[in-house]
Amino acid sequence: MDVLSIQAALSSLKTAGDIAKGFMEMKQFAEVSGEVMKLNVAILAAQRSAIDANASHSEQVDAIRELEKEIVRLKDWNADKIRYKLVAVVDGAFAYAVQEAVCNSEPPHYVCASCYNAGQKSILQRSFEHERRMNYYYSCSKCRERISVYESTKPEYA
Repeated sequence: MDVLSIQAALSSLKTAGDIAKGFMEMKQFAEVSGEVMKLNVAILAAQRSAIDANASHSEQVDAIRELEKEIVRLKDWNADKIRYKLVAVVDGAFAYAVQEAVCNSEPPHYVCASCYNAGQKSILQRSFEHERRMNYYYSCSKCRERISVYESTKPEYA
């Protein structure tokens, strides 16, 4: 909670208590009526401070939840990314290939190097450029990277 909001609420409640004590000492109705108005103002200020503190607390709880989700995502990514090794798909074009020792029965595949370096996993998809199926490319659906290949090889485990 916001410390300043809590202090404001406590201060307002103390003022309300002081006003209430003053009621005992008053003898005339007009004085009591004026003090009741002051008491109502102090109570409203305390309520406003409590509402502000609650709103601030809710925002902080939401921020903490989002940070916790990001921590889980990063831990999961760190556990997954060590399964891949940087390889040359063709001269000058790189991707990450799953390592056979940790493939978890997955088929050989490439992961986009750009997405990998951004903390995401995006499996490259193979598509053909021509009807003869001699030329093909690997493309990333997330960042649109594309690696052209002019031979009929398939991904192998790293």
